[in-house]
Amino acid sequence: MLIVTLAGGIGSGKSTVAAALAECGARLLSLDDVARDVLSPGEEAVREVGDLWPEAVREGKIDRAALARIVFDDAAALARLNAVVHPRAWERAQAQLASWREESLQAQSAREFVVVVELALLAGSPYQDAYPGTIVVDAPEDVRVLRLVDSRGMDEADARARIASQTPASRVRELADVVVDNGGSLEDAARAARELWEGWLVPYAANMREGRRVFGGDAPPSPGQRARAAARLTRQGAFVNRESALGKGGAAPSRKGAEAALGGGGGETAGDKGGGVLEIVGPADESSLANAGFVPCAGELRAASQTYKSRRVSPDARRDASGDSGDVASGSGRCALGDSGRVFSETAACAPGGPRLYVSADPRFAMAAVVTGGHD
Repeated sequence: MLIVTLAGGIGSGKSTVAAALAECGARLLSLDDVARDVLSPGEEAVREVGDLWPEAVREGKIDRAALARIVFDDAAALARLNAVVHPRAWERAQAQLASWREESLQAQSAREFVVVVELALLAGSPYQDAYPGTIVVDAPEDVRVLRLVDSRGMDEADARARIASQTPASRVRELADVVVDNGGSLEDAARAARELWEGWLVPYAANMREGRRVFGGDAPPSPGQRARAAARLTRQGAFVNRESALGKGGAAPSRKGAEAALGGGGGETAGDKGGGVLEIVGPADESSLANAGFVPCAGELRAASQTYKSRRVSPDARRDASGDSGDVASGSGRCALGDSGRVFSETAACAPGGPRLYVSADPRFAMAAVVTGGHD
């Protein structure tokens, strides 16, 4: 199952993009809804909030306006509230995801394999780097203020204060795999979501569902993409050797296998900016690597020129790949990604008993992770 987080500040239009992705077929888990359930009448969290701030609970119900006034612009109060709500919300969210993960084992197509976790706060939260993809929705501040004034009845000063109280958009954008600039109309936002679904999420989910890289390009990752991949692997308990330059000294066999898996793309060493190979030292199981968006290779190690077979996708092939419903024909080896139209069929793997080799399932770039053994 492919899980991606969808984040955005107040007034960014995050919920509009979330709704559009849900219409495309994604399962949507709104953490705002989960938090509301945690604070619904009869829940233990309501009693704890009442113990902290009696004025915020009336007849067993949370007075949300009163609670917002208490925690707004009071970091200590907000931290106490988060300590009550967040662990419970996290537990419930994980239970829902576990249920969907079980159901996804019966998925008949990649479109049934995508979950979007919608949340307002990403930076520093338990969800940062927790899943293989992150989408951030953003809009110019003046647009966000106008939306809050028009849709929520806030005055301009209050709207600007609410925006200023949240993590700066520039910091959240640093965590994004994809940024949806949502300064236009609702129709523009929905169109961007559909393009994101067809061009990234469905091919990504197809690779995850197949458990191998079926669709993807040969470009090396950018420094940001590489850093996010390393952070996700670390989040899953893998030790990423960020200082290693694979291919130098005794690491040459690992390097050769990684280059083969990448088909020559992303051939920089792990120490270079934008390098397409990460070295993992110490134990790393396949499940943890999958949670970080990496899948094992398949077949035998072979020369780079034989590893990837690339070709341009004709209009007929595009239709064949998507079918009448627009679905990707998983396993067919055909998928149009963005403007490049390049498709690849990945066939490289590690030799038995040697370093284990994995590749990123993200179709936008070619990146390998080599599990080389014990942590020195």
